[in-house]
Amino acid sequence: MTNEPLVSIIMPVYNGELYVKEAIQSVLSQAYRQWELIIINDGSTDRSEEVILSFDDSRIVYHRQENAGVAKARNKALGLMKGTLFCFLDADDILPGQSLLVRVRIFRENPEVNFVDGTVLQKDQKLQNLIRTYTPVFRGNPFESLILKPEVCFGFITWMIKKPNPMVFMDEGVTHGEDRLYFTRLAQDPATLYTFVDEVIYETRVHGSSAMTNLYGLENGYIHLYRTLKNDLKVKTWFLIRFKLRQARVLFLSNLSAGNFRQALTSALRMIIT
Repeated sequence: MTNEPLVSIIMPVYNGELYVKEAIQSVLSQAYRQWELIIINDGSTDRSEEVILSFDDSRIVYHRQENAGVAKARNKALGLMKGTLFCFLDADDILPGQSLLVRVRIFRENPEVNFVDGTVLQKDQKLQNLIRTYTPVFRGNPFESLILKPEVCFGFITWMIKKPNPMVFMDEGVTHGEDRLYFTRLAQDPATLYTFVDEVIYETRVHGSSAMTNLYGLENGYIHLYRTLKNDLKVKTWFLIRFKLRQARVLFLSNLSAGNFRQALTSALRMIIT
C-alpha cells in the first residue's frame, strides 16, 4: 500500500495516562497501514509520557511542550505532519479498526471531497455501554451547518480532512469551540465538500472532565466564534443573528439544567448583545 496517501493522526495529550494507551493501540490496530501518529504532550504531570514512550513504532512521532492548551498542541502537530490527509484523535477516545480505511477509500474514489466523516459512538467512561449513536445526515458544503446546525455532522473533530493549501491553523487561547471555529474556517470556500460513510469511525468517552461542563468557557467560546464570523469571515448579518439566537438558547438551557437561573439569563443576554 505504499502508493496510498499518508494519513496524519493528531493526538494532543494532557494527563491522559488512564486512556492514552488504548487510544494508541487503536491506531496500531488500523487495517489501513499508511499513517503517522503525531502525539503532542501538552505538559502532562502524570505518567502520560511513560505510557507513550512504551510504544516502539517508527510511525509514532512524539513531542513534549509546556502546557499551553489543546489548540497550540494541535497546531504544533499540524505544522509537523507529512500526510496529505489528516484527522484528530483525542487521547481518551479510540478509532475502530476500519476507521482510516473506509474514509481513505472515499477520498480515492471522490477526489473533489474535502472532508469525510462517519458514524460516531458516544459511550461511557469505560467504553462499555453505548449512550448515543450519531449518524451524519448531511452532504455538501458544511459551512452553514457548522454554524447553525452542528448536530447534523456531530462534533467536527471526527472528520478526516484533505490537507488545505495554504495550511489552516487553530485559534490559540480559546478554551472552548476552537475545533468548531477551525472547521468553519476550512469550510468557508463554497467549493469544499463534506460527506460520510455509514461505518463507525470514532468512539468517544463521556466523563466528568468534559469541556462542556465549563459553561463560562463555553460562553466565551461562542462569543469568540461570533466575532470571528463577523469580523474575519464577513458572514452576512441575517446569518449572524440566527447564530446568536441559537447560541443564546443553548447557553440559557445549559445553565438552567445546571440549576443556575440567574446565570442562564446573564449568559443568554450577553450572547445577544455582543
